[in-house]
Amino acid sequence: MLPSEAINGFFAEIAPFSSAYGSATVSMLCRTKYDGSLVVLKVVVRLDPLAKPPVKAPMRFAGKLAAIFSINDVGAFVRHLAEGSPVQTPYGMAVFDPSVGDANAAEMQALDSRGLTSASRLTTLRLRGSGWANIHQPDTDWALRAQEIPYSDLADLSSEYGFGEVIDGPNVMEVEAYNVAVVDPTSTVKGEQSNIRVRMARGLDPSKITVGVKVMADGQTFERLLFKGGSMDWSVAEDNPDIRVGNGYHTVPENALLHCYVSYAGAPLHSYWVRDEAVIPNSLRLVMESFDPGLEKTKRGFATVPITSRNSKVQDDLEHAVGAILWMLGFAVYRLGASTMTDAVDLIARSPAGHYLMIECTTGPLKAEKRANLKKRTAEVQASLAQSWHGWAKAIPVLVTSEATAVADTSVAEARKEGIATFTVEEMQFIVENRTLLPQSADALMQELQAQIEKGRLAIQ
Repeated sequence: MLPSEAINGFFAEIAPFSSAYGSATVSMLCRTKYDGSLVVLKVVVRLDPLAKPPVKAPMRFAGKLAAIFSINDVGAFVRHLAEGSPVQTPYGMAVFDPSVGDANAAEMQALDSRGLTSASRLTTLRLRGSGWANIHQPDTDWALRAQEIPYSDLADLSSEYGFGEVIDGPNVMEVEAYNVAVVDPTSTVKGEQSNIRVRMARGLDPSKITVGVKVMADGQTFERLLFKGGSMDWSVAEDNPDIRVGNGYHTVPENALLHCYVSYAGAPLHSYWVRDEAVIPNSLRLVMESFDPGLEKTKRGFATVPITSRNSKVQDDLEHAVGAILWMLGFAVYRLGASTMTDAVDLIARSPAGHYLMIECTTGPLKAEKRANLKKRTAEVQASLAQSWHGWAKAIPVLVTSEATAVADTSVAEARKEGIATFTVEEMQFIVENRTLLPQSADALMQELQAQIEKGRLAIQ
């Protein structure tokens, strides 16, 4: 797609919600020129009206600048950068070297898979430029460790400043339009009374909000209903004056489970399960929570830690967490990641129908060598199955990282193109909170993975 087509498509897609996008946060990494001007290596423009904008001082190191700042005219900022025109920033004039006339230089996704994995609308624009990032390693990482405010490496810096993964390759501009209304996690079911709460950006019209609700009781659909924003009680959020909170109430059976879907002007935005904390329809998760209340220990296994603090215990915690989740999803799981079996995948998971997941866990980026080893081992297993009358059985490679999506996004995209299913920390957290709640068919999940791998991308909803 040509950059101009992608940009026009992006702003047309988010036009129904434009009143909520009054400003945006810019995270960028630039090279500083001798005259003080800036050449953009990576820039991410985030429209996220439900989040408080981060505040950080700029970071200068090794002839580069990392910075976060706010802008108001998002359209002009993006279009000028894409055209190669200089734009004013709080730290000097910045220029992005565009790719002119390249039909493959841009991509727009109305429903980005990163949003789908958390059941939340996310519209994205990605432009590849003609410049080159020239990230010299390990020089850059060592320069960061010597700063007055030290960082362990570039991934550590990018995680804090929000410009995502940066590699030696073309300069990149990304624009991300996050959700404008969501079902609030503080929604409750207590006894026979439910309270559905919606958080909405201030610029929106409450009368255009709708919340669809599927009420489940004793494993069956009991009722379907629709809340209209005009009949909900609205007030200003206590934690953020730029957010409004709407409340809707409905009588439900005791121990009900509610699947809620919020929309604005007919466009679906977010879905969320609301339940009494004591209600866990999936018996496997119920048993797990008998020993790990709220799955808090399991969730800690996905905690992202600085690379300099990572050790075998952190890796063990991640592998145990992944194994626990797969077990709750209905897989039979065996852990191979022991010191005596270093030349092996970390986990093997088998579905009831006899298909297999070959799983590698990592607390860092999805390096090319790790991806190649995983594909090689999976291919060997697939060949062995075929030679022993089990050629019908599938073996699927899976990589799980405790890195955030924003940090690992580039290597995740490469892995998915190579036919590897991948999960970042946010995706695993969503699975813990949502997919493990109801009884699951491991074989149906295998089919989802296989279908998405064949498309070159993964989006478990």
